Amino acid sequence: MGAPGGGRNPVTPRYLRHFNPLWCVDYSQASLERIFSTILAWHLEPFPGEVKALCNQIVAMTAAIYQTISTELLPTPTKSHYTFNLRDMSKVFQGVLQSSPKTVTNSNECLRLWSHECLRVFSDRMIETKDTEWFFQLLCTMLKDKCKKEWSALIESGEVTLTPTLTLTLTLTLTLALTLTLTPTLTPSLSPTLALTPTRRTCCTATS
Repeated sequence: MGAPGGGRNPVTPRYLRHFNPLWCVDYSQASLERIFSTILAWHLEPFPGEVKALCNQIVAMTAAIYQTISTELLPTPTKSHYTFNLRDMSKVFQGVLQSSPKTVTNSNECLRLWSHECLRVFSDRMIETKDTEWFFQLLCTMLKDKCKKEWSALIESGEVTLTPTLTLTLTLTLTLALTLTLTPTLTPSLSPTLALTPTRRTCCTATS
């Protein structure tokens, strides 16, 4: 139960006397980094060295984004769903943990994956353009300060990687379309051949 504000009304002591309230202290940023760095380091063990080296930076950036967005983007009556908790932070790492050494081969691909998960979890919840722009600037700042990477460099390197995949998809689509087009035309040509075989045998029997 949060404090009054952002669409939440104060609860009177007369009502609270029927319950046993419990207060939990939030994790510190050091504790969050310790928990998620242990999980992420185990997952990145079979990855290349440059990807494994990003473990601490990814965890630190995610924790910093979570702490910043929880402080700056508070819920209001029109944005009552702006409530961020540890479940959102864990969803970012859940998406990163879906990767494999075959799909993520270098540091740029790993950072693109992490950026995508942050945009999916945090930015997709925002309903105003100024909020999404603010979060995008925060993401770019984290990449520049922690990893010395520019957003434009990550996107440019990603476009080169996606080209062969698109070509292969178009090739398979054309092959499938050609197969479906030729299959009906082959069926009628086989029917007369099968129908003529018994006729020839009948004629030979009548002659003998």
